[in-house]
Amino acid sequence: MDRRDALSVLALSAAACRRNAAAPVPLPAPAPAAFAITPHGSAAAVESAQALARGPLVVAFHREHWCPTCATPLAEVQAHLAAFDAAGATVWGLTLDPREDTARTVRALGLSFPFATDPHGQAARALSVDDENVVCVIVPGEGAGRVVFREAMVPGNEGEVVAAALAAVRHATRRA
Repeated sequence: MDRRDALSVLALSAAACRRNAAAPVPLPAPAPAAFAITPHGSAAAVESAQALARGPLVVAFHREHWCPTCATPLAEVQAHLAAFDAAGATVWGLTLDPREDTARTVRALGLSFPFATDPHGQAARALSVDDENVVCVIVPGEGAGRVVFREAMVPGNEGEVVAAALAAVRHATRRA
């Protein structure tokens, strides 16, 4: 294989990666368990059941504060916050990062929705989220509610995933 052939193979591989990265990554939707968060700047914990009493709960998981591509999903959720609010949803952001890093993330991204650390992974386990940027939509139901949308965000699909989450919220509130 000469240099030109090798470059062609690399270009095709890169194009395939971009196509795959931009496609939504559907994840199995578990039955959620109740969880609580203590948002940045607050001393009081908030139970997921309290948020669900008002309507759908959108949870945006953020991987790590140091990862530049991990910030894009939160920024996309922030950009659509008014639409989520108008549709009757509560939005929470969660990370496994330590509390001091959540403060940095809130400031850097100008987040105006509750953003909390999930230091022991309670919420992540409740929603079967591993080490990924995921948006979940939970609607009121028996027990801890029901996940109606759960999708990973990868570079290039953030807008599509947030739009689909918003559509899931609107659908759920029309049916309620």
